Amino acid sequence: SPQSKLHWYFNKMNPFLFFFDFLKSQPGWALNFTLAHVLFWLYGFPDLSEYGYSNTFSEQGNIPSGPLGSGGGIVTLLIVCVMSLVWFQKLVTHEYGKKADIGMADQDDEYE
Repeated sequence: SPQSKLHWYFNKMNPFLFFFDFLKSQPGWALNFTLAHVLFWLYGFPDLSEYGYSNTFSEQGNIPSGPLGSGGGIVTLLIVCVMSLVWFQKLVTHEYGKKADIGMADQDDEYE
C-alpha cells in the first residue's frame, strides 16, 4: 500500500532526500501546487476574510465575492483544494528514484 511505502522510506532514508527526489521528479505538479497557493493567499483569502461569501460591495463599488461577485475567493479556494489533494496524493504514492510518473509507466517500454 502507498502508506506503507511512504512509512518505509521515511524510516530507512533521510526525509529531505525523499522530498527533494519527489520535487525533482514532479516539477510541474510542484509548480502548480505553489502557484495555486500563491493565488489563493494573495487574492482569494483576503476577499473571503474581508467580505465572506456575500454580495457586499467593496470600496471600489464591485462585489469581490458571493453569488453576484467575481468569484475570486471561491474559485481560488477550489483550485488550491484540488491542487493540494492531487499534490499530496502524488507525494504519498511517490517511489524514490523513479522517473516522473506521467500515468503511462507500464506502457513506456512498448514505445522505446
